[in-house]
Amino acid sequence: LHEGAISAESITLNISTPEIILEGIRRIEAWSRIQRAVGGAEARYERTPEYEDALRAMTLSFEKLSLLTTLHGIRTVETLCQESSLPDFEVCRTLWAFRVGLVLPPE
Repeated sequence: LHEGAISAESITLNISTPEIILEGIRRIEAWSRIQRAVGGAEARYERTPEYEDALRAMTLSFEKLSLLTTLHGIRTVETLCQESSLPDFEVCRTLWAFRVGLVLPPE
């Protein structure tokens, strides 16, 4: 790859950027990496005002969607894990994906 070089072949992906982020993070299995990425159990999160715009580009399970839509105010990762039906590992991985996708900024 060279910056500015025009390729003779065009590649089109039928997937949104947030979906690519979700899929990439879904494949990470190292708990230490995920925990570091979310900031630990005491890290605090809140939804961005534009979270609904970002959601339109994602396909989420009911549990992952609930994690975001029921988030009112600022909450710790620990609290979000306790309140979710998802395993803690999956909650943290999802929070990381939401953070990278600009749906949840860390406080």
